[in-house]
Amino acid sequence: MLDTHQIHSITVSLVLTAVTLVFVGLRIWARLVAPSSFGFNDVLIMASWLFSLTLCCSLVAATHFGLGLHRNQVSDEDYEIFLRVPIGSSVLYSWGIATAKMSIAVLYLKFMPEHRLRRFNQGLIAFILIQAMMETCVTVFRCNPIYKAWEPEVGGYCLDQPTLWYTVFGLNLAVNLVLLVEPVPIMWHLQLPRAEWIGLIIMISLGLL
Repeated sequence: MLDTHQIHSITVSLVLTAVTLVFVGLRIWARLVAPSSFGFNDVLIMASWLFSLTLCCSLVAATHFGLGLHRNQVSDEDYEIFLRVPIGSSVLYSWGIATAKMSIAVLYLKFMPEHRLRRFNQGLIAFILIQAMMETCVTVFRCNPIYKAWEPEVGGYCLDQPTLWYTVFGLNLAVNLVLLVEPVPIMWHLQLPRAEWIGLIIMISLGLL
């Protein structure tokens, strides 16, 4: 029988995944109604949702191996499997975030045709892609030997995980701020009514979340 903490973990994962499905589904439906508007940014956002769905499944599976329980409630066999889960989950998280951000940057390529902005967004897409690849490599090869990540009693060493988390957080925050601020000057020159201008900012902010 599942513990209360495990039930909460599963519930939050499923609810958030269902909510994102609704919004992504509405977006794809709108694109299918007007097929000419369907673009590569839509493919990327669909990929991002698939990464998120797989991440949700991995978290649900992790509850069967000890997620939400105290260490003394988990067998050694289950604990070893549990320690493997964050490796896959972290990779899925990195690529889910990366594809979502690249989707926004690709959208900017369409609506910001000015040469310098195009070059900037192309560079930003390359940076996000390289960051996701580096995060994947660091996650998988964080320990030497690799299996020390799920067999902590063996000899060897691992990179400091909190340091990695703070580094990734800082990079993600910086990219988020760039994506949020970049379209503001263009929207300012559009002379939109205040309500529409605020609405656009909120829409972009929700997309980054």
